[in-house]
Amino acid sequence: MTKPSSYSIISIVIYLIYLMSK
Repeated sequence: MTKPSSYSIISIVIYLIYLMSK
């Protein structure tokens, strides 16, 4: 869980959810 790539993917998913919930 300390891989930067996984963190990036999680961040992108959270951002997409934020945009869709607007």
